[in-house]
Amino acid sequence: MGISYSDLYGQMQGERAVVVRHMHKYVDLLPAALQGEVLDFGCGWGYLLEALQQRGVPCQGIDISAEQSAVARSSGVPVEHVEDSMAWLREQIAGGRRWAAIYLLDVIEHLEAGEQIELIGLLAQAVQPGGRLVLRNPNPDSVVGMRMMYIDYTHRFTPTADALEGLLKASGFSSVVTRDELSWIEPWSQVWRRYFPYPRALLKEAFYRLGRPVLRGWRRLLIASELGLETASRLPLAPNYLCIAIR
Repeated sequence: MGISYSDLYGQMQGERAVVVRHMHKYVDLLPAALQGEVLDFGCGWGYLLEALQQRGVPCQGIDISAEQSAVARSSGVPVEHVEDSMAWLREQIAGGRRWAAIYLLDVIEHLEAGEQIELIGLLAQAVQPGGRLVLRNPNPDSVVGMRMMYIDYTHRFTPTADALEGLLKASGFSSVVTRDELSWIEPWSQVWRRYFPYPRALLKEAFYRLGRPVLRGWRRLLIASELGLETASRLPLAPNYLCIAIR
């Protein structure tokens, strides 16, 4: 149609240094004694890879977007553009290649349900025994879950955290933990001085920080009325959920 992904969403990526700094929180999810290389599957603009490199973690990224791959490489990160990411993954598995950890951040929602099942099965083979798979997806249980799902024209389907957990266990992962995505919010002790001279900004920031836990508590009560207290107490409610699976 003559419109690239960057035309639609490149302006949403924000300042690179800020995003890379946030990605260090995802690097912290790796075990301290990591043995082996890390794969960022569907690495996009390469933010996570840059954070991994800054921490001295051996890594590689792949993406089907030639444009995004080129932008990532221009920032000095190891990215390979591939035409078919699942075909590439099958070739690597057939050649005996395995990774200590694989990140799949904001990827599977771009696939149809059947493709997601196929990809998770391949990734289960591609992770070393004891290695981990880290996923982040739009969260259907969030009050803004539909917004996160349909904010991107290339999104196709997103499973609930429960559905994905079941798929991961059926695919051979022995341990699966789901939780809210890692917050962008900086500690209040580090930022309050920034807002203090601006009363309106201070009020908005205070509402954002205090309103979320209060209103999410109310949403849990609504969910409990439909699905029960046990389910409501454990569901992630952030706009995206995070899933960590151990092979």
